[in-house]
Amino acid sequence: MTPSAPEPPKNNWQNSVYHQLHDLAQRALARETAGHSLQPTMLVNDAYLRLLEQRNICADVLG
Repeated sequence: MTPSAPEPPKNNWQNSVYHQLHDLAQRALARETAGHSLQPTMLVNDAYLRLLEQRNICADVLG
């Protein structure tokens, strides 16, 4: 079963993390050989979903 796409970020720190992850993914994939099937948005969505599942992050401290 494929996980559903994450909800749009609800606050500033989530929005910031999502965009930073996307920038990192784009830069990392730019170094890959042509013809690969990876896309920055797919990588970011997977990483973002994993972060949202974490239970040891206190959002109040983040802003």
